[in-house]
Amino acid sequence: MKNKFKKLTGFATIEILIASTVVSVALIALTLATQKAVDLSTVAVEKVQAGFLLTEGAEAIKLIRDNNWTTILALSENTNYYFSWSGSSWTITTTPVASISGFTRSFVVNDVYRNGSDDIDPDDSGTIDPDVNLIIISVSWVKGGATFTETLPFYVTNLFN
Repeated sequence: MKNKFKKLTGFATIEILIASTVVSVALIALTLATQKAVDLSTVAVEKVQAGFLLTEGAEAIKLIRDNNWTTILALSENTNYYFSWSGSSWTITTTPVASISGFTRSFVVNDVYRNGSDDIDPDDSGTIDPDVNLIIISVSWVKGGATFTETLPFYVTNLFN
């Protein structure tokens, strides 16, 4: 009888060891899945914030255009510009401004060309339209050593000529 009891005791120890290993693996997997979900939700929040900053930048360009089209017209092609809020109006500067909660927002201006049919020519081989510009707003941020960028291209037109 003594031998039978020793065999059962050893078997119970092995069962406990296997059960604790299974529980540990399950907990580690659950922890990793939770961490991945948190990382993905953080990226989603950052993309939403970047989207809001892009939209605000487009609205700022439209307000600047509405106040004085020549401000937009005077901007050089393919130059990085930045928005600055003076407390009552938007201004444009070539000097990078402080990041907004880790986000950097800039934009470039490109001329728009029209072909013989008066359509926008994507090859830039027609005639420059002085009343339309292509604006490309960019918002970038650094996360985990990688730089993420979202862009918003749109046309702005001289509505009040």
